[in-house]
Amino acid sequence: MDKVVKAFKDDFSADPNEYGMIDFSIVNKDPKISAEIANYLVTLVDSMNIEFSIQRAKNNRIFIEKRYLQNVMDLKAAEDSLFKFQKKYGIVAVPEQLEVTVKAAAEIESELMKKELESYMILNYIGENSPQYQSVKSEINLLKKKVQELKNSSNLSANSNVLFPFKNMPDIAIQYLRTYREVEIQQSILEIVLPMYEQAKVEEQKSIPTVMLVDKAVSPELKYSPKRAIIIAGIFFLSTFILIPLIFIGEKAITSSSFENPLQEKISDLFKSIIKIYHIRF
Repeated sequence: MDKVVKAFKDDFSADPNEYGMIDFSIVNKDPKISAEIANYLVTLVDSMNIEFSIQRAKNNRIFIEKRYLQNVMDLKAAEDSLFKFQKKYGIVAVPEQLEVTVKAAAEIESELMKKELESYMILNYIGENSPQYQSVKSEINLLKKKVQELKNSSNLSANSNVLFPFKNMPDIAIQYLRTYREVEIQQSILEIVLPMYEQAKVEEQKSIPTVMLVDKAVSPELKYSPKRAIIIAGIFFLSTFILIPLIFIGEKAITSSSFENPLQEKISDLFKSIIKIYHIRF
């Protein structure tokens, strides 16, 4: 495998283009091999991308599944606590104002959970430096402040636009409020988490091709390199500036009867040997 990689690594090149995509090209002496490698790379990139997508979907499913199972247990515990409290103190009906108030608090809690799950998926797919992630984190911080305010009854005032003041209520009433509120919160969270959990399971099973192939690579009819113009220019340069002067020098060296220095005599002998070997006539 290493030998194959070494043999073809210089034939492959890849660069990002202006549209955010990657252009890759294959240049090989054999046109058929070039087309086969290009088509194989498309298949390989697609299969790897599908594998990465499935792995990300699996990680999301595991994360949401843990939160879903935790929510199921929390909801059951809250419902059991509310049942015991109602049975102990004989409370059955929930005051209308209390019900509206608690449902408003539950909606904020469930929205917080939704944003936390959303931030995890953005972090997993894009990264913590993305504008989307930073925006969701800001929303989470604001929701956490609201939740903290709602959970602390002593901080509630008559001017609150979400809850009416409970700090003057008897301890039993406050305990009932918190027990009932926990049930509503867990129920609201379940209504959000369950669809997300089901969607995550579906995404994990997907194996849809991620690369759209516009045209399949075919063997090129024209040579990519070297260019014919370059070859012609090279031949012209060789004949004009090297071969022709060399012929004149050789002719002069052969026809000369006297030499000014030993180098000219050696050049003459060299050309005479070439003429004799290749049977060249002047």
